[in-house]
Amino acid sequence: MHVDTHEVFDKLGLNSLSKQKKKAEKKSKTFKPTSMSAAMAFGLSIRNLVSKRKRTLLTAFAGSIGIIGLGLVLSISNGFNIFVDKMQTEMMAGVPLGMYEYNVEVSAIMDVMSNMMQPVVSEGSHPDSSDINVVEGPVGGSTDVNAVMSSLFKSVSRNDLTEEFDQYLRKMPKDYYSVYNPYYGVQYNIIAKTINRNGEFIYANASQKPETSSALTITTSIIGESGVQPANWQVLVGDEANMLKSYDVLGGRYPQNKNELVLCVGPNNEISMTLFKDFGVEYIKTADGKIKPVESIVDENIQLDIDYFLNNPVSLKLVSNNDYYIPDPSDSTLFHEPNEEQSTLEARYNKGEELKIVGVIRPKKDDASNYVSSAICYTPELADYVVNQAYESNIAKAQRDLIAKEDGTQLKHRTVFGGDIKDDEITENTQIINLITTAKLEWTSHLKAIGATKAPTYINVYPETYEQKENAAKYIAKWNETHKQADGSNAVGYLDVSEMTVYMLRVMIDLMSIILVAVASISLVVSTVMIGVITSNSVIERIREIGILRSLGARKRDIRNVFITETSIVGLTSGIMGIVITYILCPLISLVIGAVSGVGDLLHFHPLHAFLLVVASLAMTVISGVIPAISASRKNVVDALRVD
Repeated sequence: MHVDTHEVFDKLGLNSLSKQKKKAEKKSKTFKPTSMSAAMAFGLSIRNLVSKRKRTLLTAFAGSIGIIGLGLVLSISNGFNIFVDKMQTEMMAGVPLGMYEYNVEVSAIMDVMSNMMQPVVSEGSHPDSSDINVVEGPVGGSTDVNAVMSSLFKSVSRNDLTEEFDQYLRKMPKDYYSVYNPYYGVQYNIIAKTINRNGEFIYANASQKPETSSALTITTSIIGESGVQPANWQVLVGDEANMLKSYDVLGGRYPQNKNELVLCVGPNNEISMTLFKDFGVEYIKTADGKIKPVESIVDENIQLDIDYFLNNPVSLKLVSNNDYYIPDPSDSTLFHEPNEEQSTLEARYNKGEELKIVGVIRPKKDDASNYVSSAICYTPELADYVVNQAYESNIAKAQRDLIAKEDGTQLKHRTVFGGDIKDDEITENTQIINLITTAKLEWTSHLKAIGATKAPTYINVYPETYEQKENAAKYIAKWNETHKQADGSNAVGYLDVSEMTVYMLRVMIDLMSIILVAVASISLVVSTVMIGVITSNSVIERIREIGILRSLGARKRDIRNVFITETSIVGLTSGIMGIVITYILCPLISLVIGAVSGVGDLLHFHPLHAFLLVVASLAMTVISGVIPAISASRKNVVDALRVD
């Protein structure tokens, strides 16, 4: 019997056509499970939310409250930082770069301030034993002030303020600063012609000797007070244009030459009684011709007319070093200060140059500049004149000759007044109380007082813009590139007080922002939990719908997707609604703050913050909807269909 090979191969399934046929038959018999597309899940979610749009909008608004709170907090924080940056670059640009006899880094000052607020918790504290320990030094739970300040002074370095550095700064491009203000610590030899209790003319030594440098005087120089300058005898900062930006002329005029002075009074037109005493004035002659002691001005509340000072009732004369100091007849290397005899003072008065008060100035209202305090003020031209004249004087040359004869190894130095002065240094073991009261830089102060050196006591460089301040700082840095001290540190360091102020402001802003963000986050968490609760209620309301969807072939994953999609839409709506409302509220709140505080446009909502808040809202609502969505997906189909 003939057998068809094709039939045999078909039965065996070896023909290619047979294989394809069997695969097609097998495929047709395979069960194809149903599923819900993402578009369908999204559509169901949208239809459900639209059908309950009032509740959806209320839920979204409730969820947006946390976003609004965080948005406003971030807007305030960002606005404050912008305000501080603006203050630093504009309002505080005029804060000088100060170079003083000693320099300390701002970061070290900040560390000290931080440590002062931290309690001391040493290892082994609060033992279980009741035995009493006797220790050396301070006892208590608070910070050891002396230890903290000793730590500060370890970071203090002595600035090498030389005459060469002074000349280098004087060559700085004019567009790097508005005012260059050096102070040399030279003594102004002034003899006053005044009256006694009988109205008779007498002479008084009113020489203005700078304070001997110490930690305290250096500190007061840094914070803008008189510092080492005599309290009632201060140099004007810059020219007339610069000074009259911050001061008004109450009477007379501004000085036009080096021998003219100006009286600066306080905001309430006040001067200190010590101003009279410092210039040898013990008695005054009032407008009615009566002679009264200076104390009576205060005791009897006497007010002096501006013309009283402009008429110069006290005659002041500046005496050069050569005419002021008396050479020792027995030793050409020694000098003496004049005695207080009237004949001696009169002789020096007659050799002096007259100094005359030509105007009275007062700080402008609400002006933060503190160039000079209430004092008699002289011009920078007079300062340069006195420094140069003193440097060329006989006493200054004699002092430099004595220094040249020293071997450079001794701690004490011989002076032209006889005796020795120790050149004090700040060391790690120096007690803070000694730095403030007794540790004085007497040697360098002595040299500067008699004009033996032109090395400045301090230098302030005043910029007008932040760009100028940066350029001046770079100019100083160039000096330090080629000039180092023995330990390899920079020859000159400068202090910018505005850096300290800005640092403290930023710390306060960051602390405030953290607190406010924490508080606002609570409302965000609460709103997120609320959305989760509402989603759970939605699951309960839609159990029958869930059963129908499952019976039509929807998978558990599809049910989860429906509810997660709903919460995602609500979260996205909450986020968008929150940032929109925040953008609307920011200018309104800024107007209110501006009206109250005078600082306008304070709230700035950054676009990056807006984006992150929308993402956070979406993420947290998705998280809040996960548990209800899982619960919905696990509903039994039969039980769900039975629900009425």
